[in-house]
Amino acid sequence: MIKNLILGIAFATIFAMKLKAQESSNTESVFRLNFLTASAEVELPTGNNSTFSTALGLDFSFFLGADHKFYYNFEKRKSEGKVTDNNSGNFIALRGIARGDGFFGGGGDINDKSKVVEWLGLGATWGLQRKFDGNFHLLFDIGPAMLYSTRDKDFRFYPMLKFNLGFDLKTKLMKLRIIILMLYVVLPYIVLAQTTSRPNVILIVADDLGYSDLGCYGGEIKTPSLDKLSNEGIRLSNMHNASMCVISRTSLLTGNWWTKAGSGIKNGPNLAQELKKVGYRTGIVGKWHLEDEPNNKGFDYFFGYLGGYASYFSGHKSYRLNKEEFTDYGKNYYSTDAFTDRAIDFVAPKQENGKEAPFFLYLSYQSPHNPLQAPKEDILKYRGKYLKGWESIRKARLKKQTELGILSPGIAIPSYPQNLPDWESLSDEQKDLEDLRMSVYAAMVERMDTGIGRLMKKLQETNQAENTLILFLSDNGTDSFSVMDDNMLKRGLLPGDPDSNYQLGTGWAYASVTPWRLYKISQHGGGVKTGAIAWWPKGIKKTGSVQSNALHVVDIMPTILETANYNNSKTADKFLKSLSGESFVSLLEGNNWERKSPMYFQFMDNRAIRTKEWSLLEVDGSGWELYDTKKDPLETNDLYATQKNIASQLSKDWMNWWLSYNKNYVPKSTKNSIHYSAQGDRGSGNQYKPSAMPSKLKNHIPVPLN
Repeated sequence: MIKNLILGIAFATIFAMKLKAQESSNTESVFRLNFLTASAEVELPTGNNSTFSTALGLDFSFFLGADHKFYYNFEKRKSEGKVTDNNSGNFIALRGIARGDGFFGGGGDINDKSKVVEWLGLGATWGLQRKFDGNFHLLFDIGPAMLYSTRDKDFRFYPMLKFNLGFDLKTKLMKLRIIILMLYVVLPYIVLAQTTSRPNVILIVADDLGYSDLGCYGGEIKTPSLDKLSNEGIRLSNMHNASMCVISRTSLLTGNWWTKAGSGIKNGPNLAQELKKVGYRTGIVGKWHLEDEPNNKGFDYFFGYLGGYASYFSGHKSYRLNKEEFTDYGKNYYSTDAFTDRAIDFVAPKQENGKEAPFFLYLSYQSPHNPLQAPKEDILKYRGKYLKGWESIRKARLKKQTELGILSPGIAIPSYPQNLPDWESLSDEQKDLEDLRMSVYAAMVERMDTGIGRLMKKLQETNQAENTLILFLSDNGTDSFSVMDDNMLKRGLLPGDPDSNYQLGTGWAYASVTPWRLYKISQHGGGVKTGAIAWWPKGIKKTGSVQSNALHVVDIMPTILETANYNNSKTADKFLKSLSGESFVSLLEGNNWERKSPMYFQFMDNRAIRTKEWSLLEVDGSGWELYDTKKDPLETNDLYATQKNIASQLSKDWMNWWLSYNKNYVPKSTKNSIHYSAQGDRGSGNQYKPSAMPSKLKNHIPVPLN
């Protein structure tokens, strides 16, 4: 690219001098648009390579007098042979014609995997030209060419045949000078930049992470790596998920509402399958929790487990290394570290057929999903720091969020949940176990952040960081349940133990989702809002900013596909238009962006529809609530009773959305579930009853004396 640009500038300088010398002459310039260009190029064997190419495209040509010609050429070509891997591609050329018809120039050959072959060439062509009435012309050219490939470091020799049909526009020489120079020097490199800057993509998904857990979103947990990504990238503070693992991941990887794609991805292709079509190598590390197996669904590489959760220390029977069962955990296995190690190995530069391919990595951490498990030394970093209680932690996070610009000063804050006891009403034994519960959770989040830091270091060491797009988010809000406590305590197990299975519980979930209401499985803010981060040094403008545009995980697939230059055909365009999501690349580039369509949500007896103006929500099947999205984003003042007409219209919109994918709406009740329970914070939810630390276990992972 640099060689071509230098060459272009040199040509432009000579060209400008030539024009200056001819200013006073009556020589006419011709701008020739060859709207139909057909060519055939046969490469003579050099080494083990030979190629036959045919192309169809456009030429933008500039004939200056009888002796000089410059043109910009864009073609769609089909090649057969080793040079271009038997693939169709786009050919961009910038050539300058000196005396006669000899050319000297540079360009790029971009096949369907967007592998750019830059070259410099020298050659000559001889042609016949026939002009028709008006300015139409017909040209036929034949001649040899010698090209040097900067990719493969060798010369190639071509007999070239070219057929052109087009028309001429004539004007005085000086009137065209500025336009010609700009088109000649600038346009080809803008196009080349657009087609050769496809980034590597890493999609990092935390599991059950709360909105405010990261330091960059107000949390006290140590997350320096993700904080750094947010400072060098942007925080997408109004990103929505689908409130539940499986359906969030379904929408995330398909760009469609889960009701359309089918829970677990039953219908249509996923992101990995589409990226493979444009030359990406694809991998997933961590949790799958969808239909079939990753290697059957577009992923070249898989290390992780197929189910919903596994032991952090001893794995699960659904662990796989690609399609083979994996059992080699070792003495010091901890899944968060193992996932990081595998991710680092995957992103290391690799050659495919002698070429470098961009990669897509779906890094699907289990952390901090239950079971709450972490190495003891990590837990002790936080032990005792949460004895101040969840109310105190939430207030501190609210204060920090205002300082960070995530919250507006004076915004209405949700009232304290009716189904959550006051911290000071707890016994010392209850406070002790709750402190341990949150300490383990914090340790899990910090360990994940440390792993992300190691991954970033690898990208820097391999010179890949500059053009790697990283998107970080959580699949849903924090888990507010604690259904296994009694069973664990009977077995003498505490949060953090290798064989335990604790969840975070309602108290700490309340702090974790700050400033929102409700939790995982709910369609209120605490269930569907995620503290998201986008990082891409080469592509993101306004770094360090907080962008509050309403986004949904369905928007991530079309966004990534756009950065990968996916939408370069009618088929691709039709597919992109079929998606529920909307690309927000322009937002990353620092431009204005606003969602065009509503966002829809549903899980069991929780549902919602959100527009630019309104949010209509329901929890535990207890009836609609209506909120003014702009004036009351934290959902504190229910306007349903006074705005029933608006609520009715939104309700019909939601039902039409649901019925377009399902025949009826008969939700399952959370009240009858063994995994969940009603969690409404204004009377419909079950009361949270914190467990107490047994006296015989209080020194198992003790609070440090200092």
